[in-house]
Amino acid sequence: WLPLKMLSQIMPLAIAAFELLLPAMIEGWLPAYKPAIPAIRVLIWGSLFMGFAISTKPFIVAINGQKSVLGFYLASIALNIYMSVTLLRSGFGILGAAVGTTIAYGFCSLALLGFAFWKIGWKPRVVLSKMLSLYTPALVIAASVILLPSFASRLFPSIPPELITILRISTYTVCLLIFFWQFRGLLDER
Repeated sequence: WLPLKMLSQIMPLAIAAFELLLPAMIEGWLPAYKPAIPAIRVLIWGSLFMGFAISTKPFIVAINGQKSVLGFYLASIALNIYMSVTLLRSGFGILGAAVGTTIAYGFCSLALLGFAFWKIGWKPRVVLSKMLSLYTPALVIAASVILLPSFASRLFPSIPPELITILRISTYTVCLLIFFWQFRGLLDER
């Protein structure tokens, strides 16, 4: 449990840092890919789900649940194809494909974690509590680093982009400080 909990704290911070640097990296090194930045941002956050799935899979295989893993992966692939095609046909373009892929990653992650927690013998209420504690840091960090600056720029359109960038970096820094404060508690759980 502790490795998953630590991953749930560390990975969103790493994703947020990469997401903050992404536009500058693309503009500097790969300017032809600038239109893909929104889709890349969605996929970056979706990688959090795959981090949980990859971390959970060895446990499930160790308890002879590889057929279940295969079933969850096949269902995720089917969901990815369905969502991506549906969103592409709805006019969302590459962003729709990224959202479809992220939804499939989320399904795969939730299915594998739920199955693993069920095999451990945790009751549904405990499973729900554990899932919420794993995903809450990512939701808080994503909301503070992405949504807060987006709302600020819409509410106050005269704010210069540089100030929005400063707001994003500031909220990321606050999240980083909160992480270090919580990280001590995680180490105490050992």
